This record gives sequence, C-alpha cells and structure tokens, in this order.
Amino acid sequence: MTPAKRVHVERLNGGEPILRAVEAHPWENGVVFNPGCAFLDDAQAIRRLAEALPAPGAVKGEVHRKDAVCVLFYRAQGEETAAADFRRSRLGVAVFDPELRLVWRSDDPCLVPESPYENLGIEDPRVTRLGDEFVMCYVGYSSFPPSTPPPGSTTKVSVCLAVSDDLVTWRKLGPARGTLNDVDNKNAALFPDRPDRSLVMFHRPMQGPDAMTIHLAHATGLGGDWEDVGMIMAPLDDPTFAKSWIGAGAPPIRIGDDRYLFIYHIGHHRHDGSREYDLGAALLTHREEWKVTSRIEPLLVLETTAERLGHAALGVNNVVFLCGAYRYGAHLYLPYAGADSVVLAARLRWSDLLDALTVLESEEKAS
Repeated sequence: MTPAKRVHVERLNGGEPILRAVEAHPWENGVVFNPGCAFLDDAQAIRRLAEALPAPGAVKGEVHRKDAVCVLFYRAQGEETAAADFRRSRLGVAVFDPELRLVWRSDDPCLVPESPYENLGIEDPRVTRLGDEFVMCYVGYSSFPPSTPPPGSTTKVSVCLAVSDDLVTWRKLGPARGTLNDVDNKNAALFPDRPDRSLVMFHRPMQGPDAMTIHLAHATGLGGDWEDVGMIMAPLDDPTFAKSWIGAGAPPIRIGDDRYLFIYHIGHHRHDGSREYDLGAALLTHREEWKVTSRIEPLLVLETTAERLGHAALGVNNVVFLCGAYRYGAHLYLPYAGADSVVLAARLRWSDLLDALTVLESEEKAS
C-alpha cells in the first residue's frame, strides 16, 4: 500500500532540535521528547492563551498579535533530587509560531504526577479541540498497591484524560472510565468534533485480543464509559523486521466528508534484537463503518544523528515518534521526538501526501 515514490519530508531547523533538555531545570535536564500540540488560528483562542500564559507581558503581547500559533506539550525527565524524583515524567509546554520557531517556553512543568494513577509519571500528551474546549489524552504510569498487583506485574499503564479552555490550566478527569484500562493501554487520541457529536478515540491495548494494534472506542461523554469496538489497524507484514506493532501518533485531522488523515507510529524489532520506530500515514473513512482506505508506510524514517542516537545514559536509539501534527498553509507540520531525547520538526506538502494517499485509495478500490 506504499507508492513507488515516497512523499518528501523536509527536516526543519537544519535537522537540529527545536527543543533540548535544560540543564538549569532539574525536571527537564535529562531528555525532552514525544511532543503533542494544539494549533490555534482563531483570534479568540489565541487571546485566551495569551492572557493565561505565565509569561512576561511582552511575550503575552507577541502571542496575542500572531495569526496562528502552535502550543507544544512535551514529555520531560530529569534527575532525582532531595525535593523530588524527576526521573518520573512531567509535561512541559512551549509556544511556537506556526512554522515551529520558538516564541516562549515555560520554566515549570504544566502537568505533574500527583495522583495514585500516575505516581510513576505522566507521558505522551495528545490534544484534540472539541468546540471551545481542549482535551488531552495522556498516559498515567503507576505502581499497584502492594496488595493488589495482578500476577507478574507491579505497574499499570492507563489512558487518562484532562481538559482545558486555555491550554494553560488543566483539570484532570483521571483514567478513562469503562473497560479500556482493564489491561495496560496507551497511545490514546481523540477525533475532532464529529457531525453527530459522538466521541471516538484511538487506543492501543497492550494485552488481550488484537494487542499492540490500533483500536477504536466510543463514548457518549468524556466522563462516561468508553466502549472498545475493536481493531481498526494492524501492522503490515515487513520481512525486513522480526516483529512489528503500531499505535496512534497524532490525533486524526478531518479532511471533509467524514474522512480523516492520520499519522501513526510503527515499532519494529530488528533481527539483531534492537528496536526501530518510524512514522506512517493513513486515510480513514466512516460511512456505515470505520475503514482504513490507504496507507503510506513508512512516511518518516531514521536519517539524522538526533534520530538515531539518544541520551547515552538511557540507551534509547533509532526512534522517531510524535503525538501531534497540524496543517498550516500548504504544509503538514510534524513536531516529533528523536531517540527519546530531543524534539525535532519536519514538514511535507499537504497536497503531495493527500494525492499519494488518494491514488492508493483508488488503486485499492479497483483491485
């Protein structure tokens, strides 16, 4: 399902990171990675953001005057100190212009692990706008109380939710209700507003039927019970690797007529035992049922040193990974992580990607 000619992806900032760890901040002096984002191009939302930012007046004014901004949320890890164990992930926040040039970065995390369901860390934020509200799906990593762990496990990975109306102050809703978190689960991403006002979510169960594939879930409200409706995407067979799996990358982007563009990640075990993560792209439709109609895989593959070599102490290499993407002008912008250590940026022409996926969609229908 991949065209002979790959869609060209342009690395921004000369392939160098747009965010690095900050030595002066113990909570993020190790690594910064797995960025999600919210793209704003309406004056009202930008004004709410600017007014709420814990930033100097000059920065607030600069943000307020922009026609569009990218608010980027990223996972950060630091060192263990007498005050706190900053090896447990927190979320940082920064504001960029729409072409991913930094405008402002917070000195403090915007979300910290403070509840039992996230006591080992908060990870991998994915933000979707629903009306005037923003919803963040994130991973709560926690320890089981000593009396209750299931056999063979002492930790729990849960899909968690938080909401905000200004992208600065967040209200946590806790783990998603229903059956989604009966097993370890992650890579959750909400669809944008739907015509029937239903809520649809990607998620990736790590155990059970069709584990390590992308599933869909439905709910009537954010605080209601989420119902898993089964697998929507499995990894493609690739003899280059010993084993592969997939999960959501960015929340889906609506392209009209109940069609969506979706960027996802593909994880691989190489034959030598090492791992590799790449990115893919897909078209989804919803008429009588949800269907993946075409896929380009891989879309973004390892090329640069920052993508191949991570923080020496953590030993994570060969990873490109994202939790957000957005369309601006003629391009699709991809803020992404390199080797679980830094935040990088790329873009590709929107028309090139959509045309390639549409050609594949037509070929698939004709076959």
